[in-house]
Amino acid sequence: MLLVLVLIMLFAALIWRDQRRHRDTVRRRRWAMWDRCLTLFEHPEVLQDDVNFPVLKGFYSDRRVTLEPIADHIAYRKLPQLWLRATTARLLGSA
Repeated sequence: MLLVLVLIMLFAALIWRDQRRHRDTVRRRRWAMWDRCLTLFEHPEVLQDDVNFPVLKGFYSDRRVTLEPIADHIAYRKLPQLWLRATTARLLGSA
């Protein structure tokens, strides 16, 4: 009985390790999608919540810019789509 319990715990630990590696890989790949864009903005900031797609914030031409990818996975039997929400705000005092 003890051997079965040890094997179950070992199996659970291996699954947990594999899942953690996969989540880290997904997180790094999604973070890297903004690598080429960082030089376009002044004071770029990338915010990421766990494995969700990261949001890029920065300043471009005296405007505050936010780029937010949105995964569309609502429809059944359809390839997921990735949308981009771009928000700009003019700073106070700029023309």
